[in-house]
This record gives sequence, structure tokens and C-alpha cells, in this order.
Amino acid sequence: EWLVGQLEPYAARVEKVRTNGPKAQASARPVTVNVVPTKGNVQIFVDGQRLGPWVPGVPVQVPAGDHILEFRNDYCLPKFVRVGPSDRDLGDVRLSWKPARVKVESTPPADVKISSRVGTVVGKSGAELQVRFRPDAETGRETVHLTVNADGFRGAEMDIEVVANQL
Repeated sequence: EWLVGQLEPYAARVEKVRTNGPKAQASARPVTVNVVPTKGNVQIFVDGQRLGPWVPGVPVQVPAGDHILEFRNDYCLPKFVRVGPSDRDLGDVRLSWKPARVKVESTPPADVKISSRVGTVVGKSGAELQVRFRPDAETGRETVHLTVNADGFRGAEMDIEVVANQL
């Protein structure tokens, strides 16, 4: 009785993953996947239900049938991948970095320009500007060039490092 009580939370989670309409079957199959890039803790969801963390080299146990896998972490945009009944190897699943955020405070208000490998972002001091990363970027970290100009004052330029999803 004690063991059953200990396993109940896990059994409920497994049942939620396994029940996906009348076509779902009770047996799970291993599906290999390589998540790129791998910064941070990547969580896997099956049809909206949390399955657990992605572990390099360990196949994901996916219930039989058609499902949608979702990969998420704090630094990347969520990635959705359809898994069919015969899929066993998804290869590389590339996550896209969330934009970095930059906010320049100045008195008096100033024009802000950020030049990166993707392009140039312009705005005003006090506003939060987003710096995007190249789709093939391996790290969510990049050095960008910041220029700040205010009327009547000498401009300032410097290189700064930005990080995905951080201010």
C-alpha cells in the first residue's frame, strides 16, 4: 500500500501522456533527438504534458501514435515537432534564440543604435530594444556595437555583450 501511494503521482502523469484520443496506444517507443543548441535546461512536452528534461544521448519515450513534441528552455523560443507513428529518429532539432534585450538610460534622452551580425536596431534611451541572433548561432551570446547620441553632447560608442532573453 505504501509503494502504491508513492507511485500514484507518476502513474497520473504517465496516464495523461498516454491518453491522446482513441488512436493512442498504451506502449511507448524510444525516439532519438539531438537538441541544438543545448544552453540551459531543455524541457520536453508531449501534446502539452511535461515529459521531463532532454538528456543528450538518451532517447525520448514517446507514446504510440501521432504526437506533438515541444522543446523549451529559458533562452530559446519553443520548438514544436510532429512525431508520426513510425518516427524513431528526429535528428537535430534546432532551437532559435530568444532576442537579447538592451535598455540604455541617459539624461538627456538620446538616440540609441545597436549593430549586430543580424542588422541594426535603433531607438531611444529608456526603451527596451531587442537584438536578434542569427538562426545558425551556436551560442546565445554575441558582442554588438552600441552607439548613443544626444543633441548638444558628444556621442558614445562601445562594444557590449548581449545574452539571449536577458536585459
